[in-house]
Amino acid sequence: VINFTVILWIFDHTFLRRFVEGNVFQRFEVQRHVEQMLLLNIGLDTAYIFAGLWLKALAAIPGMNFPELWLGFGWSVILQGAFLFIHDNIFHYLHRANFRKCRPFLEDVMETQLELRRQGV
Repeated sequence: VINFTVILWIFDHTFLRRFVEGNVFQRFEVQRHVEQMLLLNIGLDTAYIFAGLWLKALAAIPGMNFPELWLGFGWSVILQGAFLFIHDNIFHYLHRANFRKCRPFLEDVMETQLELRRQGV
């Protein structure tokens, strides 16, 4: 649920509100903001893994009711967190690689826009 909410937030922020409108500078800002949200999501994925380890530790407590259940919950949360961690890191890498490719073009366009503003066009 948390990751789904973050993805909806990124989608809304990127495609529905900010990226559709605005100049090149604003698109640079959206790019940077999406990158920060991906890093936040990677942090949440790490928290998932640690929560799974905590659930596994509960299973090891003597006298804990249903230790197999806690162990299973722990492994499932660890597996989910590991998958999301890998997925988000790959997505972040692709996002950065794509931005590096288009950055020189966007900088040229931005310089042109600034020059046109100075000339009053």
